[in-house]
Amino acid sequence: MPFSTHLLNSFTLLFPVGERFFIKSLQNVVKQIENEDLQKEINWFIKQEVNHAKEHEKYFQNLNHQGYNLTVIIITTNLLEKLITKNCSKEFKLSLTAAFEHMTALLAQLALEKNFFSEAESPMQELFEWHAFEEMEHRHVAFNVLREINSNDFLKINGMIVAFLIMITLSGTFTTYFLAKDKKLLDKAVWN
Repeated sequence: MPFSTHLLNSFTLLFPVGERFFIKSLQNVVKQIENEDLQKEINWFIKQEVNHAKEHEKYFQNLNHQGYNLTVIIITTNLLEKLITKNCSKEFKLSLTAAFEHMTALLAQLALEKNFFSEAESPMQELFEWHAFEEMEHRHVAFNVLREINSNDFLKINGMIVAFLIMITLSGTFTTYFLAKDKKLLDKAVWN
């Protein structure tokens, strides 16, 4: 259970900065979208992402109260977001957004199917189940926008590779931090 708890903690730290990035990525191209239904989906997507970020940021205080110093983690995620925002084209940022949204929706679906949140404390279980359902609900929006803006398969593949590397690296690093802080990193029971 320590591993799954801290994996969820690591995702909680990634979500707010990621969701703000997703919002900006879609806002940068929304004027290029002529399809009114897709424009409505973009607006709904943005509203959901704003709510997700707020709810997950509330949890930061809980982690701080438990003795986890999140300063370096928050600075790292914010710097990465600024680096990508400043140096990547709006099409590539949109490709990253579509890739991250696909991955989070897939993880959400798997977590719900496998009842992954069942042992979490009630507030955390409710938070992650609510977020999981909404991720599955809007999983296609960023991808459909990307197809409208630039349907280049190479762009999509690159976005998926970079997004996967970012997610694995950051969630793995943050989970390792939490386990080390709890003196559970080398505990064999955690890894069985």
